[in-house]
Amino acid sequence: MARGNLTFIAEMPRAREGENPPSLIFDAVVNLSPSSSARLTKYPISDKSKIANHRVRGNPTLQLVCWMGRAPLHNFTNNLVGGDNEELRPSQALKVLEGWDKKGTELYIASEHKNFSGYVITKLNWSTERTDAIKF
Repeated sequence: MARGNLTFIAEMPRAREGENPPSLIFDAVVNLSPSSSARLTKYPISDKSKIANHRVRGNPTLQLVCWMGRAPLHNFTNNLVGGDNEELRPSQALKVLEGWDKKGTELYIASEHKNFSGYVITKLNWSTERTDAIKF
């Protein structure tokens, strides 16, 4: 689903490879940072010594920094914040993200280099930074 530099977010299971589901398509994605972590456990064995060869993986995380403005660079027919009223695009994007956050909706994120599925929003921050756009 990743096409060029386009990054979008869609609800699962509606988003499948090769489909074009209704999506939140940002004007700009300035940071996309996936990460994962693991820790080694220390289990004692019969002679009371500890072994540390068990690895427990934490949940992967994905941090996005995106912008949604009033004047889209390009209108996409499947964008959840359409071009009907461009003045409302930033607030519409915020409503979509807040709705997904409140419901714990599983999301599919497609980016230029990799696609991510089964993610949920765990932290949502936004600011306007003295512009007509919202930074998420």
